[in-house]
Amino acid sequence: MVSSPQVVTLDMVTMLGVGANETVADVLDGFEVAYEVDETGLVWVDPDDLSVPGSVYGQGTDCL
Repeated sequence: MVSSPQVVTLDMVTMLGVGANETVADVLDGFEVAYEVDETGLVWVDPDDLSVPGSVYGQGTDCL
């Protein structure tokens, strides 16, 4: 299990549907994912900043 910030590449988000000229940051923004871009342009995602699916299990879609 990943527990520290990880670099996210365009190859990693391609399965989420990357549009023409879209960047990793554009894709993550579309999914409202918290990320940071370092001074070299790498995009980092910290798993601790992601939504926890366990907090919605057992609730209907009307609760979302």
